[in-house]
Amino acid sequence: MHQGEKKIDFLIIGCQRSGTTSLFEALCQHPRVWKPRKKEIHFFDNDEFFDGNHKVASGDVIKKYHHWFNFDGWHLNGEASPSYIFFPHCLERIRQYNPNIKLVICLRNPVDRCISHYKMSCDQGFENLSLLRAIEMEAPRIFLGSVQDKRRFSYVTRGFYSKQLKRVFRIFKKEQVFILKSEEIWKKNTQLNELFSFLGVSGMVGIDYPRISLNTKGEPLIVSERIKSRLLRIYRKELRLTQHLLDFNIDDWMI
Repeated sequence: MHQGEKKIDFLIIGCQRSGTTSLFEALCQHPRVWKPRKKEIHFFDNDEFFDGNHKVASGDVIKKYHHWFNFDGWHLNGEASPSYIFFPHCLERIRQYNPNIKLVICLRNPVDRCISHYKMSCDQGFENLSLLRAIEMEAPRIFLGSVQDKRRFSYVTRGFYSKQLKRVFRIFKKEQVFILKSEEIWKKNTQLNELFSFLGVSGMVGIDYPRISLNTKGEPLIVSERIKSRLLRIYRKELRLTQHLLDFNIDDWMI
């Protein structure tokens, strides 16, 4: 097989702080799923690797990316970089690379996701504003700031799932996309076997679904009900829009 013919099989493209690390670890327990040494490779969101038409800049770039995987004809290859769903240009780059790729998306209650994202930024030393102030300052920070600012401080914006999902469905067929509700996958492994079937491998019993939270430390962040209610008001209309795009119920996110 020529290098140009090799393509990875799947990507977990989002959403950040929604259980993608745990899901990836669970998937990689299947003997046919290759586990790269790094979960988040951040290939498709690296502008240095692509030209203005979203095509890979050179063959050497692809070789370096494929170095993470095992193209032995038996293993499935994939990675999990949850920023891919958030940055619009990533999806077009993914399509250019492999129009038949399978995409996996984890969605979490956006209020909980927002708070978790904020705590991660605090733990990493990037955030010195209060949660309330960070919410109020988000728009100017991410629209006037750098790409890194958009990554770090997009607490509320990343929870507007409907726009991101519509973008996915404009570029990829729905049958190429598998969406999970993060809160449910903790409770039952049936979704894992449905995901294995989606990826084209047999189901498994006895998969250990680890609850992993990377890049956080210390005690859980205590957030007042007033701030949670404010976030819910921000998201209420958005949640109704998102519900129309999903095959599962998210009424519990609206409480």
